[in-house]
Amino acid sequence: MVVKANQLPYDLGGHIASFASSATLYEVGFNHFYRVLMPSKVQT
Repeated sequence: MVVKANQLPYDLGGHIASFASSATLYEVGFNHFYRVLMPSKVQT
């Protein structure tokens, strides 16, 4: 069973840790760096 699993072609998918780390980077980016100033929050 293990030998057969190692011979399967790689399709979409991957290691969950790679998704988690990229999701963390996007979350930090969207929350802290990629913020859009709303007209009501612009200080004049």
